[in-house]
Amino acid sequence: MLPLPHCREKDIQKDAQLIGEILGQIYRDKRLYRCLCDSVSIRPERLRLLYQVVTNYDRMSPEALREKVYRYGNLIEDEELLARQMFLWLMRLLESVEKSNGK
Repeated sequence: MLPLPHCREKDIQKDAQLIGEILGQIYRDKRLYRCLCDSVSIRPERLRLLYQVVTNYDRMSPEALREKVYRYGNLIEDEELLARQMFLWLMRLLESVEKSNGK
C-alpha cells in the first residue's frame, strides 16, 4: 500500500471514532437502519464487521484486524461504491496499526 502522509494516526483515530458513533446511531435507530439498508445496498454482515473494526481496532492484534478488514472486502459486490470507499479507509487504518506496531 502506498504511504499516505496526509493520513496521520491522529486523524485516523478521529475518523474511527466518528464512524463508530455514526454506526452506533444507525444500529440504535431501526428506521434509519432499514432506510439505509434499502437505499444503499448495505449487507448487515458487512456493517457488523465495519462496526467491530472501528470500535475495537485499537484493542485487536494486527492479524485479527487484517482478517476482519479482508473479510469486509470479500463481502463487497459489483458497484458498491460506498463499501469500496470504506474498504480503502479500512486498509489505511490497518496500515497505520501495523506501522505503529513495527510491522
